[in-house]
Amino acid sequence: MFVCFLDLSESNWSLYRKLLSSSASENNAANNNSTTSSHWCAHHDYENLRPSIESSSAKSSSSSSSNIWLAKNSGTVCATPSESCILAESQAVHERIPIGGSRMRLVFQSSMAAGYLSTVTIRLTQPGSPIPAALRFILVRLLVEGTVQERILEADAGLQVTFSWNKRNVYKQKVYGFVPAKLFVGYLYAGCPSVVWSGLHTKLRGFDMEISELGGWNLDVHHRYNHFDGLLQRGDGQVVNFREGGDGEAAGGGLFIEPIAGKHMQPRPFASCLPSDVSCGSSLSSVRFFGLTSLTAAPDGSLYVGDGNLIRRISADGRVQTVYAFKQLYNGGGSGGSNSGGSSAGNGASSGSGSTAYEYYLSFNSLDGCLYISDPERLQIVRLLL
Repeated sequence: MFVCFLDLSESNWSLYRKLLSSSASENNAANNNSTTSSHWCAHHDYENLRPSIESSSAKSSSSSSSNIWLAKNSGTVCATPSESCILAESQAVHERIPIGGSRMRLVFQSSMAAGYLSTVTIRLTQPGSPIPAALRFILVRLLVEGTVQERILEADAGLQVTFSWNKRNVYKQKVYGFVPAKLFVGYLYAGCPSVVWSGLHTKLRGFDMEISELGGWNLDVHHRYNHFDGLLQRGDGQVVNFREGGDGEAAGGGLFIEPIAGKHMQPRPFASCLPSDVSCGSSLSSVRFFGLTSLTAAPDGSLYVGDGNLIRRISADGRVQTVYAFKQLYNGGGSGGSNSGGSSAGNGASSGSGSTAYEYYLSFNSLDGCLYISDPERLQIVRLLL
């Protein structure tokens, strides 16, 4: 009677988008991308026989400005994706069609299609290099978002393997942005008591957020920011990673997101901010807001900010002043819709009490130099002469 004991590996889905893998052989293999083993094997070449990541969809997506674009018509290399091209590393088709009578373009990228899979290629053995005669099999395992993929390959020189991921987690839910993935490579030798494991870390690209929603096409002037992952998806197909340096920083051309005004978790008083009220702030370094609802820009470089019951102007030189205050706020509990009114800050705007969920919109008209306030709760449009 023969009894076979199998190595049990269990994946526990813990917290959100975190994978804890409890395996006796894997726990020793995934630190700092270094080759480790619980048992020494005399046949294994620990210096030369190391797996490496050849290509990944995340690498080709996060640094689009430095990628090589191959024109499908002429076969030449394009410095920028200004025409119909093929991205060789991720095997994605990039199309740009100009819109007549405008400077905008329609952009299509096949990597955003529903059937496109995120891939990663791992080099297992080096081409042209001899492999140990005792090496029998190579085991490869990919763990991403709770899903597990495994391959068992016969040992050979110049061996590499490609994994494809459908961008969904273990619960079949769509995953957006770049997600971490773990790769485990095991070398099985004849005469060695256990498998020699190596661990690698990489990132795979999930689904992209919809931008223009034009049947798979986007306008190059439309962008969308994924605040959860810190990714800016541009309409021209590039992805800028503001949360991490390296590729994302290069793709953004040195762009960073930083706050320019407001105190974190320090709101201003609800009352109107008069010039003598120092608690509201009069400069970018000291200004505080109560509830930001809308924003618009003027040709002179100033910004008009809808701050709860106030309209405030941030000039190009950093000065902050209140230009309009609502006399009465909508409290959400009245019937019919209360009357609204307001006055400029110079005339001594009054304040009221009510709910902070006061929705209105701002727009600056460069022709007449006026600021227009749209109030959907009272069905009014207010023109503010500045």
